[in-house]
Amino acid sequence: MTFNPRKISLQKSQNQCEHGDRRSACVNATVCFHYHVKSDNKARDEPAEMGYTLVLDALRALSRATVIDGDKSDRKISRTFQIRHGEGKCMKETIMMSSVLDFRDPLLVSLKFGPTKEDQGPVLDESLPKSINKTIPLVDCGDDKKCITDLSLKAKPSVKSAVIKATAKDKIDVNVSVKNKRDNAYNTRVVLSFTPNVDYVKVEPEMVCTLNHTRLECAVGYPFLGNNVEEHFKVRFETNPKHIQEEIQIQVKATSDSEEQLSTLGDNSVHISIPVKYEAGVIFTVDYTEVHVEVAEGEQHAPSFNDTSMIGEEVNINYKVEKSGDMATPPLRLTVAYPKLSPLKNRLLYLTHVTTSPKVKCEAAHLINPDKIGPGVLVPKPKKETLGFYVLQCGATDCASFRCLISEANTSQVNVTFRVWKPTFIKGEFSSLSMMVNATLNIENAHLFELGSNERPRSVRIQVSKQTVGGIPIWIIILSILIGLLILALVIFILWRLGFFKRKSPNYSEKEDMMD
Repeated sequence: MTFNPRKISLQKSQNQCEHGDRRSACVNATVCFHYHVKSDNKARDEPAEMGYTLVLDALRALSRATVIDGDKSDRKISRTFQIRHGEGKCMKETIMMSSVLDFRDPLLVSLKFGPTKEDQGPVLDESLPKSINKTIPLVDCGDDKKCITDLSLKAKPSVKSAVIKATAKDKIDVNVSVKNKRDNAYNTRVVLSFTPNVDYVKVEPEMVCTLNHTRLECAVGYPFLGNNVEEHFKVRFETNPKHIQEEIQIQVKATSDSEEQLSTLGDNSVHISIPVKYEAGVIFTVDYTEVHVEVAEGEQHAPSFNDTSMIGEEVNINYKVEKSGDMATPPLRLTVAYPKLSPLKNRLLYLTHVTTSPKVKCEAAHLINPDKIGPGVLVPKPKKETLGFYVLQCGATDCASFRCLISEANTSQVNVTFRVWKPTFIKGEFSSLSMMVNATLNIENAHLFELGSNERPRSVRIQVSKQTVGGIPIWIIILSILIGLLILALVIFILWRLGFFKRKSPNYSEKEDMMD
């Protein structure tokens, strides 16, 4: 059994044929039989019916070639023929290669032959084979018929770190280059395996790629990557906020059907690790009906409080945290801080109620109605002091705070109710001031999540003013008179310095001469 050509090289245009609508490399196989009968009986004069079966790639599940038989083609074909003593016969078969090949090993051609009616005789000599196996090298790789390649891979991501947002899918590119330093690398492929927190988008320039969940395989330089040839391409991914992981990991590996020595395999793969954080997809809002507390001139507070409604005006603040997008949100911590005591330890804001939605737990029990007003009675004893905006801010005065832990939920609410401690402001000296209630949202799992810029602290301003009815204060009148007298004295002094108050003496002698 012989082949023409003896080797197959798909990169060459010769030795191609057409079958149906397909054109590919072809090999002509010639099978020759010589028939000789050893016995001297009449079997020498009678023709014998022989048969043979040709099988391609018998050791593979899928063959890389087929035998053309008229309008059909198959990896296996069987034929019969008549032959006489001393005669030789040759049959030709056309083997057509498939359009997509792998070049890991040569094409195996198996031939089995023998009489079709062995029970009627004659029989083949026991010392002779009944089958022949031959191979057709698919490439021209030297005397050993093996291509020894040396692939070198480089892969670099477009970012060193990333913040994955709930409402946006950011793009991440991996720039890949593959170079072959030795023999032709047949069926060169680049395989990218990636974590599910990114999704494959496309390859630029466009090339043949196969995606299987989180594994992408791309053919490079098909059917082979030549000696000292380098290919460049870019694989684009986009972030997937539905999968929470600490890193984006992408394993890039270059391989081929050619052989490569162990000593050169070190640069065939690159591991990419991109640390990521997730922007918690939450919307933090505050709902507050503005309250302007006015203290009337001469207003008096109740001598004792037996209900919180007697303390002063009520202030309601509603905080809402809403989930946006499909990303899982981490546990959140809401901290509410408010001015509690003035520098002279007068009460400012008195916490009366904290109510929450399910899955929200607040640590505020020790701050809610600490004087137990309601069941008990409190006699307020405010101290007179001068109050102002800067005096009543946290840092300058005594502030209290409490925390609320918010588990994952689509919508969470915290409703806070204060009472303005009116006796402090009735007794205090001021005209107008404001107090700030600050709420800050933080993340419990800060190493993996972060809040967006829109989730900055929320502040609520409580305005307090004091009316005056007695007209202009006497000290202002006295000060105005003194300033007026000072200005008048200054004007007189200036006029005196300019000589405004000096007059010339009359010349009486000159006047008498004129009369004479």
